[in-house]
Amino acid sequence: MTGLRHLLADRRGVAALEAALGIMMLTLLTAAAVDLGRYLHTNLKVQNVAETVANLVTREEELTRAEFNQFFAPVGHVAAPLDFPTFGVVIVSGVSIDVNDLDRVRWQQSGGGARSERSRIGTPGSAPKWPVNGFQLQVGSGRSVITAEAFYHYEPLFNFMMEPRTIYAAAIMRPRVGSLDRLD
Repeated sequence: MTGLRHLLADRRGVAALEAALGIMMLTLLTAAAVDLGRYLHTNLKVQNVAETVANLVTREEELTRAEFNQFFAPVGHVAAPLDFPTFGVVIVSGVSIDVNDLDRVRWQQSGGGARSERSRIGTPGSAPKWPVNGFQLQVGSGRSVITAEAFYHYEPLFNFMMEPRTIYAAAIMRPRVGSLDRLD
C-alpha cells in the first residue's frame, strides 16, 4: 500500500505529460486552421473563376461554339495555385425569354477543366432553376443573362475536420452589347 501512495504522490513527469497534451492540442488546432484556410481560399478562387468567365462572355456581341475556348483559357491562371484543369470545370449558360414569355436555358457550354458536372441552372430548353446563391431572378422580356457555374473538387489535407467535397460558385451577369440569346 505504501508503494501505491508513494507512486501517487510522485510529481515527476507531470510537466512533461502536460506539455505533450498541450502540444497535441496545438497541433490539432493548427491543422484545423490550415485546412479551414485552404478551404476558404479555394472557395474564393472558385468564385473568381465563375466571375471571370461570366465577365469575359458578357463582353461579346455574338458567340460561337468555335470561339468559346478563349473564355476558358484564363481559368488556370485565375485559379492558381489550384489544379483547376484536373479537378474543376466551368459551365456557361445563356438564359432568355422564349416565345411563350417563359425563362428558358437557351444554350450551354462547358470547359476550363476535365471534371464532369451537371449544371444546377438547368439544361438547354428547360426552365432555369433559380435561386442561385440565394436570390430569385426574373430575366425580363427582351433581355437575357449569362450564368457561369464553377465546380471544383476539394480535398482537405487532414480528413478529421471535413470530408472531400465539391465547391460550387455561380456568377450571373447581363450581356453588355448583344443579347447573347443563342450560340452559333
